[in-house]
Amino acid sequence: MPATEETKNEVKKPFDPTQIPQMCADLLGVPGIVILTLNPDGSVGLLGTGVDHSQANKMLAVAIHINLSAHERMLQAQQEAKQKEALAALEAASQSVAEATPVQDVAEND
Repeated sequence: MPATEETKNEVKKPFDPTQIPQMCADLLGVPGIVILTLNPDGSVGLLGTGVDHSQANKMLAVAIHINLSAHERMLQAQQEAKQKEALAALEAASQSVAEATPVQDVAEND
């Protein structure tokens, strides 16, 4: 959007990070939102709008469940891939041994 004389003369307000949850909720068209932050000191922070503590706890519990379920599916897929890889290696080794082992005719002595 091009600057007008009006916008050029506006005094810019300092950025207020506490407004981020409301901005996100407005952009998403949702009544409430919870945002987790990883603070510079390693602690976890929580910003929210449109939710009380009980609702925020429920939302976080659902998020934890979703995350654990996704992690479980990822681990299962990794385990299945390892099993397929091990089976393929075993089949290849078996084929290699079969090809390298000479077949000897055993004649009966009368």
